[in-house]
Amino acid sequence: MPYCTSTFYISQTSTVSSPLTLIILIAMTVFMPFIICRLLKLSGSYNGVAPLWIEFGLRGGLILSAAYWIMDNLDSNSTSSVVTDRDETKLNTTNILFNQGWKWVKNFIVRLAFGLSTIVGTVAWSTNPLCLDLKMIDIETDDMLKENSNKLDKNTNVKLKNPDRQASSSSKQSVNSQNDKKSSEQQTKRSEKAIEILGYRNAFGASYFVFLTIIYLLLFITQKPMGGIMLSIALCQLMCLLEIIDTKRDAYELNIENKFSSKEDEKDVSNVSSPYSSSNLQHKPTKFLDVAILSLLSSLYFFSTGHQATLSSIQWSVGFIGIEELSYIISPLLVTLNTLSSQILFSLAIPLLAFWNITPKSGYPLFQELTRSILMYIFYNGVVATSSVFWAAFFKRHLMVWKIFVPRFMLGGISLLTADLVICGLSIGFGCWKIMNEISKYFEIIYK
Repeated sequence: MPYCTSTFYISQTSTVSSPLTLIILIAMTVFMPFIICRLLKLSGSYNGVAPLWIEFGLRGGLILSAAYWIMDNLDSNSTSSVVTDRDETKLNTTNILFNQGWKWVKNFIVRLAFGLSTIVGTVAWSTNPLCLDLKMIDIETDDMLKENSNKLDKNTNVKLKNPDRQASSSSKQSVNSQNDKKSSEQQTKRSEKAIEILGYRNAFGASYFVFLTIIYLLLFITQKPMGGIMLSIALCQLMCLLEIIDTKRDAYELNIENKFSSKEDEKDVSNVSSPYSSSNLQHKPTKFLDVAILSLLSSLYFFSTGHQATLSSIQWSVGFIGIEELSYIISPLLVTLNTLSSQILFSLAIPLLAFWNITPKSGYPLFQELTRSILMYIFYNGVVATSSVFWAAFFKRHLMVWKIFVPRFMLGGISLLTADLVICGLSIGFGCWKIMNEISKYFEIIYK
């Protein structure tokens, strides 16, 4: 196309990334853990497994992945130069040994990154998924101070029956009052100590988001440098979207609380049509628009990571990451993770619409919200897949049917199948079940 310049690779006829892309990729490996850390600290949820995983596991995996793609980029440049000079000179023994050692180091680095995401991250999160911690804090208790002051007043204002002993007893009384003051101060100091649960405000969302970062690291490794950059931007956009939705939810709940607190408007509020009663703590349910935005973002970043709805756009070279020969198990899995990375990431992010900044409490319809979000997401993807089937059948005699409509129909069907498998198998079957089971065990709450 005129006035269009390729930015995914260094040129339209090459599969090598530009130096600027590699620099941005290195910057992403530095800033992404910092951004995630700041997000979790907003709700006080940077506790438990989160600091260990984000500071060491996630950061180390991103750095190893960036180092692998830089080495692969240099290897591709050297290979192209060798091919042009093959007729003039031959590789000697030292060059062969150097190339073998280079490939071994490169494969070892990426295998270590895969181990951090699949083994270390999964084991660390599954053994301690909650981002909670305990802290001793000092609180002010005005009631205890008043009670102690009243006791002191009673003790100091006691009237003696024998006036001859009044002088001698006054000194004893002053000593006793001082002792009472010291004991009362100690009592007040003991009463001011309390235990605060850090991360309680976002117990569900923070734990699940750490689980999402483990999958994000796995997908990041399988992406080309520009694809990894776009996938990092997708995660940042997801974080911003969650905060926006939470702000709208807080504004809605604050409005409902103000209406219920007003005695004059109690009757009017009770007549407002809402899916939940006032006893269940009125809240704003997940909207279809929020789910549709996530589905649109998954489609957007499918194309932003260098893919198209054609078979020729599949990045087959990704199937050789960490291996030297073709593997009929590993290679298809790597190509699948590379191609469907955006669908996997945003399908896993659906439960965050119901989990984000939700405190563990009985009576809250968490199951209803989670089921509602998942069904709306599957429904939206089903409508997109059904429309692609309809138009592919409608244009079955079109000249470009195998060029445009059939690949789009294949993409719609694969995206729907991926969303169903990821949500049912990985999200609900492992992530949501683990978090909800742990929280119900610690706080003894019953979900609705």
